[in-house]
Amino acid sequence: MKESLIHAEGEFEKKYVQTTYGEIFYFTQPACNGKPTLVFLHGLSSNHTTWLSVGKKCAGDGYGVVLVDMRGHGYSDKRKKRSLYTFPQFAKDLRQIILKENIQRCVLVGYSYGGEVALEYTITFKDAVVGLVLISTNMVNPLVYRHVSFLTPVARYFYLIVAMFFFWQYRKSYHYYQYGEVAGYWRSVFGGLMTMPISINLWMLTQMAFLDFRKTICQIAIPTVLVGGLGDPFLTQKEIDDMKDAMQNAYIVTPQINGHYVARDAQEQVELIILQFLNKFKKLL
Repeated sequence: MKESLIHAEGEFEKKYVQTTYGEIFYFTQPACNGKPTLVFLHGLSSNHTTWLSVGKKCAGDGYGVVLVDMRGHGYSDKRKKRSLYTFPQFAKDLRQIILKENIQRCVLVGYSYGGEVALEYTITFKDAVVGLVLISTNMVNPLVYRHVSFLTPVARYFYLIVAMFFFWQYRKSYHYYQYGEVAGYWRSVFGGLMTMPISINLWMLTQMAFLDFRKTICQIAIPTVLVGGLGDPFLTQKEIDDMKDAMQNAYIVTPQINGHYVARDAQEQVELIILQFLNKFKKLL
């Protein structure tokens, strides 16, 4: 990891929770004047720097901020154990952070894979979460809404087989991926693969085969904003509409940005969407 970038977080305090399977790191700043705490969850193969700019703005407005390096990413534990890279395990890691920080009112802000972890946490634990900001987030395996779900077993076993070939792969150090500095799909993919063992990346992709909140998402009654880019190849407008209809207090915002990488390519718009959401529901949060 590039130590020259280690202080980029500025005013955020670097912390970790000790889990049964390694340390999970996060960066935090406490709330002021009784405001809620925003817990930011990044996407696959990124890290907390996805949210660094937005987090600083929210902290400057007095909100508590927690920027998480999910297991397998950033500073957090990267041990080679496939059962550790599931949505329930990520939710358990998140719960330990929320309990350690004694967060009573939490707004989960999740991007892509991180949004799915936010859904898993909210449905499983429910406590403390008072709001959701879900960006480029699926509620079900993306192949379902593309009407090619029959390919799911093929894709899953392909990823598992390829992961076996990379099981040996470790790096002495990992590139410290600063999300806002990488542009373009393939550069993003390559940059992401430099941040973590390839086998872990593939194990996490296989978990999309089991993603299905269609029967449980209706349990979520807290204020929620659903954010999706135009023409997202992984998230259709039909799925976003169905999520809104299934949830009890949700609305949709579509920023004027193409593709899946909304959190990277439209950071100023995302920042505004989050702050407008917090203001819209300030009496409920």
